Amino acid sequence: MLESICRHRWNHFPSIWQLYMENYPHKNIVSPRNITMNLKNIADDQTVSNKDLIVAYGHVLGAMRKRGIIRTKNVVGDLGESYAELEFSGRNDLPSLKLVPTNEKDIDAVDVEGKRYSIKSASKSSAKRTSAMHLERTHKENDKRFDYLLIVVLEDSMELSAIYQFSWDQFWKLKSWSEPQKAWFLSLAKKNLVIGKKIFWLLKKG
Repeated sequence: MLESICRHRWNHFPSIWQLYMENYPHKNIVSPRNITMNLKNIADDQTVSNKDLIVAYGHVLGAMRKRGIIRTKNVVGDLGESYAELEFSGRNDLPSLKLVPTNEKDIDAVDVEGKRYSIKSASKSSAKRTSAMHLERTHKENDKRFDYLLIVVLEDSMELSAIYQFSWDQFWKLKSWSEPQKAWFLSLAKKNLVIGKKIFWLLKKG
């Protein structure tokens, strides 16, 4: 499930099996063969039981929490924030990002120039809009709560699919109001995404 996190492109993320063995070297749930196997095919490997997968998944989450990759109960949101930080900090054409404490209001990261970022994660296959942004309906445009909005789109495998960047002004023009949630959100419709700056996109093989 989390095979994408340990791809060689992300040197910051070691193999999830390596994480598991570092924290639980005395366990024999995962054999040496399974450590190096292609995790994309693990669902078809009958030598790995459902219990093994569940236990390994729990240990991997624990290891990611220990390393600060996962910081809250919102796993998808936290993975999106970590992906954004890694992508920005690993490229010369982008300013380095640093995540702020989870209790910070309205923003999730700041860059080296002091610009503020709100980061929203979404599943490519199911999410139709961002999660709620808790600004009052009467919020004024000139009261800028962040400089940029990053939308991080994840594959079902949790592999990074795309990152889109919107300025505050772009967000303000495109936002929609949710009456049940009493909050603003941004629709992930193509007509909106094409307006944002595409920071990253996954190149599919074949």
